[in-house]
Amino acid sequence: MNQPSCANGAPRTTHPGSSWRYASRAGVLLIILLLALAGRASAHAAGPAFRVRDIFPGPKTSNPSRFTPLGNKLFFDASDPKHGEELWKARSTRPDAAGHTTLVKDILPGQVGSTPDVDPVSVSGEKLFFAATDRLHGRELWMTNSQNGMTRLVRDIWPGPTNSSAQEFTAVEGGVLFRAFDRTHGEELWKSDGTTKGTKFIKDIWPGTDSSHPDSLRTIGKTVLFAADNGQKGAELWKTDGTAAGTKLIKDINPGRDTSDPNDLTVRGGTLFFIADDGTHGIELWKSDGTTKGTRLVKDIAPGVASSEPNDEAVVNGTLFFSADDGRHGRELWKSDGTTKGTRLVKDIKPGPAGGNLNELVAVGQRLYFEADDGRHGLELWKSGLSGRTKLVKDIKPGPKSSNPSRLEDVKGELFFRARDGQHGMEPWKSNSRTRGTKLVQDIAPGAASSDPSEFTAVKGYVFFTADDGRTGEELWAAPLKHHHD
Repeated sequence: MNQPSCANGAPRTTHPGSSWRYASRAGVLLIILLLALAGRASAHAAGPAFRVRDIFPGPKTSNPSRFTPLGNKLFFDASDPKHGEELWKARSTRPDAAGHTTLVKDILPGQVGSTPDVDPVSVSGEKLFFAATDRLHGRELWMTNSQNGMTRLVRDIWPGPTNSSAQEFTAVEGGVLFRAFDRTHGEELWKSDGTTKGTKFIKDIWPGTDSSHPDSLRTIGKTVLFAADNGQKGAELWKTDGTAAGTKLIKDINPGRDTSDPNDLTVRGGTLFFIADDGTHGIELWKSDGTTKGTRLVKDIAPGVASSEPNDEAVVNGTLFFSADDGRHGRELWKSDGTTKGTRLVKDIKPGPAGGNLNELVAVGQRLYFEADDGRHGLELWKSGLSGRTKLVKDIKPGPKSSNPSRLEDVKGELFFRARDGQHGMEPWKSNSRTRGTKLVQDIAPGAASSDPSEFTAVKGYVFFTADDGRTGEELWAAPLKHHHD
């Protein structure tokens, strides 16, 4: 074998171990490169949660809120040091991608902000309706269009700087219904298709400048049901088809001037479930199909004038689940198919009159999740469903102390929530209904500190939420969903 030679023809000396050193250096460089690529990949699609953008730079919070998905974007309220609280949008799936998380419009220039109140129920097609405040018009009806990007005042309902305070939106075909004040009618029912001309007063339910305060608007087909007070019957159940003639009292549940105060309106197919007090049975579960005859008490759960006060309603495959107190078991889990016989206690989670202290019922696919205390595990995550099997999902904080699961949300068929396990503080968790599948997403504020995540919302294969990592304040974060592939 020929020996390698130098330029002058002399044999080149090969030092022992030099080949190993060259190979070692190359190996180190390769490892560094692979780690860098892995870090980039994990930060982008397959990795843990990441901060999308520090909207209010530094330790102060931008306080993102009112998360509203529209198309492939997330719309929300947030504050920055220059604009105050304004409307923002995000489409980013990369950490700190400032260019993909942007201010939609500086509606009220300066550091105060227009405080827009966007909400998923105010999305109609490509239009997002909301109320916002500017200097010339006060708090009025605005709209942003996800297709053409236009954000504008729809109509100055109370002309000049006085507020019409449009609110309580519900989407209907081609637009929204809502309540607002004007100079002539007080706070009454309005509708809008997103144009100035198409934004119209519907009916003066309480005639004159007094207000009927339409509340809890819910859409069933082409009809909107709501609570209102006409000044003679108290707050009762009404309906509208968007016309004055089609806006009518459905039933005077608590006869006369006393109010039944319909609330917690929940739609199940073509039926509206709600809570009301008829003056005889206390606060109980009612239902309505929009007719007088079809509006009736479902069941007097706490017999007589006592109230079971149903709460936290959620619909699982056509069955209404809720919490109620029948006077014997305390606040426990109930379900109803809309009949008296089919309305019954599901499980006495904490036996005796104290009750299981149920909260935050949410439907995810064929399952119901909620927070409850069985007297042994503290407030923990539970599940139920149509099978009737109601059980603890996981004792996240082992023993009698509570993990306090809260902010439960259905995110593309997976449950996201926040909880504390005794080691990590209040952090984001997710569950597939199994004990092993109920996991901490990420310890965003390391150690015992809490990031206090909230607003879990799915957009384009990612779950967006708010969190505070202890360094940048409460900001916008995201994490990839399990079935998403870029």
